[in-house]
Amino acid sequence: MHSFLRFRPLAAVTLATCLLASSAGTATAQADPKLNLDHIPDQAVGAVFLFPQTLAAKPELELLPTEVIAAAGKRDFGFNPMEIEQAIALIAPPMGGNPPSWGLILHFSAPQDLSKDLTRRTESNEINDVKYFSANHPRDLSFCLYKEKTILIAPESFLTLMIANQPAESELRTLLSQSATDANATGILAVEPVRDLINQALVGAPPMPPPIQQLLTLPDHLDSVHIGLNISPPDATFIRLAGRDEKSAEEVERILTEAVAFAKQMFIAQSTMSMRMDEGAVAEATLKYLARAGDVIENKLKPVREGDNVTISATFNPAYSSSAVLAGLLLPAVQQAREAARRAETRNKLKQLGLAMHNYHDVFSEFPAHANYEKKKPLLSWRVHVLPYLDQAALYQKFHLDEPWDSEHNKALIKEMPPVYQNPNMNNKDFKTNYLLVTGEDAAFFGEEGMPIRQFTDGTSNTILAVEANEDQAVIWTKPDDWEFDEENPFQGLGQLRQGGFFALFADGSVQFISLNVDEDTMRAFVTPGGGEVIQR
Repeated sequence: MHSFLRFRPLAAVTLATCLLASSAGTATAQADPKLNLDHIPDQAVGAVFLFPQTLAAKPELELLPTEVIAAAGKRDFGFNPMEIEQAIALIAPPMGGNPPSWGLILHFSAPQDLSKDLTRRTESNEINDVKYFSANHPRDLSFCLYKEKTILIAPESFLTLMIANQPAESELRTLLSQSATDANATGILAVEPVRDLINQALVGAPPMPPPIQQLLTLPDHLDSVHIGLNISPPDATFIRLAGRDEKSAEEVERILTEAVAFAKQMFIAQSTMSMRMDEGAVAEATLKYLARAGDVIENKLKPVREGDNVTISATFNPAYSSSAVLAGLLLPAVQQAREAARRAETRNKLKQLGLAMHNYHDVFSEFPAHANYEKKKPLLSWRVHVLPYLDQAALYQKFHLDEPWDSEHNKALIKEMPPVYQNPNMNNKDFKTNYLLVTGEDAAFFGEEGMPIRQFTDGTSNTILAVEANEDQAVIWTKPDDWEFDEENPFQGLGQLRQGGFFALFADGSVQFISLNVDEDTMRAFVTPGGGEVIQR
């Protein structure tokens, strides 16, 4: 890896601070800097530029560690980041079968140098009487110190174009020459030169809801995209889309308006789904807050059309950073993270049960029956009989195996329910579990005997042993009761505990999430260990 990509941590942080964090300052009453268009090849179609030295001089950044940034930059790079007047990052489309090219132009206020560490894996080269450092590998970075006050960084093929510095008319140069320079950071993309490339890249995009799918048609309506980043008020951060004509601009406005409205609906819907297990006044108030926040954000992001241009802008409000508002905004993410943790815990517990079932099979050459029987009466659940294989041998030995689950003795042990049977999405005060075997005449568990693996002729990876049933299907963990498969309604009692489906333990020990969108015939095939069905996945 090139030494340029292995910056020392302090230097990397300080350079990034200078180039990016400085943009957080509030605009002051001073003349906007002039953009230097030197070294921008006509092949470039996109650019991001900012003026680090101007931004870093603002009073709001008086605590910026300028001394440390300067010293670290001189040590690691040979140049002083605090003296960067203008930074421009360029992007160009693929050329000659190569991947997209990019380059970085740094204009300084004082003479600079390049450190030996930065150029260690390069060779000295020359073009048009200009010396530069050529990388040993064509895709690594090459460097040029141009007339002491400009540093050019790019792969060699693009760097030589930058060094040539032969200004020519191009879409990007025209846009840059017309661009205002008062934003903290500015990005510009000329769409026309790469419209076909963008459309080709979008051909393989997966189907999406119509309000989002139509965003893929935007390149056909645009000439350019202009983004201005302003973090502090009163200046707004904006994205301005220049239409090919007024009719195109009207279409862009419509597409964006519908996309923003749909995004708000999805935000509220997904947040509501992630909170579906929480009840009470706080949850209800949170949903009201989310609806209100969605309306406010939708209104702030409403596209505005003026002639051929469509603009979406938003001003950062310091009030949004208050802890209370942030807590409200983070609630959906917290809920989703909580549900993700619950899903992971359920998956892990079912895997433990699968391992216990297989260890039982190793000893008895068959899976346990759903219960042990005495005179055709079920006594204790399989969940008791696999306890020794769940590191619960001591608890197992306390049970009277010749007595039913609700005998005076065995009933006293219900409260010692092992954590592995507790579903994190359920209230476990009554010692119930919803990890149930699939029972039925054609299922893996039926009658008083267990089934050996050799009888799973459909394949263990195609046969469900146990499911995560709905909360109303839960049973006391020692009770010999499980989920009875209904061939007429294969999903009865499943899929209401979490959004979209349920977890299932397969006979090979794997745990899979079964979507309720799976067709009923596939679900029937999953239940039978020897039905001979062909399952399409």
